[in-house]
Amino acid sequence: MHRSVTLSEIVSSTFTNNAEDNSKNRKEKFVTKIGIGLTELLTSSLYQCYGIIFAQLVDVGHYSIEKASWTTFLYIAAWNLTAPWSKFLINQLEKRQCFPYKIIISVCTLLLAAGVVIPPHFIIYGIFGGTFSNIIYTHLKHIARRRYKSTERSFEGNIQSARAISLLVMPHVVLLLIGNYKIQYVSLIHAAIILNIIPATLIIRLPKVDPENMPGYSRYQTLPM
Repeated sequence: MHRSVTLSEIVSSTFTNNAEDNSKNRKEKFVTKIGIGLTELLTSSLYQCYGIIFAQLVDVGHYSIEKASWTTFLYIAAWNLTAPWSKFLINQLEKRQCFPYKIIISVCTLLLAAGVVIPPHFIIYGIFGGTFSNIIYTHLKHIARRRYKSTERSFEGNIQSARAISLLVMPHVVLLLIGNYKIQYVSLIHAAIILNIIPATLIIRLPKVDPENMPGYSRYQTLPM
């Protein structure tokens, strides 16, 4: 015989599932915030440690002050020129219901690390740094704002906190390395530190997208709208 289900059981089951889903979503959102913060901490070290690295390069005679100064201009120009293309890339991936953010950020991280160690340093450092830092930043913002529905203030608070910690820690780490190693080895170690963006990205998780809210399909998933 089939047991009749009471109204109280239905209500209890519904609210229990909702509570579990909300708790899981909060945990994923918190872990994602940590991943975004760690990624931005390491990415921002690229320009926060720039002054120390190039002061040392000028001091040992590798570059002149004029050449080293071009890096700042190239970094800012590359960042601003890349911004609209980064947004366009994300929009195209969203239309195709494909968002391989881990692959994209990993490739950008490898190129950032290459920009730290490949000569001519002052050109590659600026162009690679500005271009791929912006792509990473745009993807982090998309994950926080579009997927987790975070507010602009919440996202910027997380980003600025990560940059503040990076400013307190990373320049001192690089300065300590310069005191103990040659500048070429310092660049290699700094690049190795930047590569930790990849494992930091692995803890970022995207929430499951409700099929009813996916563009281009009806609530029955098989019928185009």
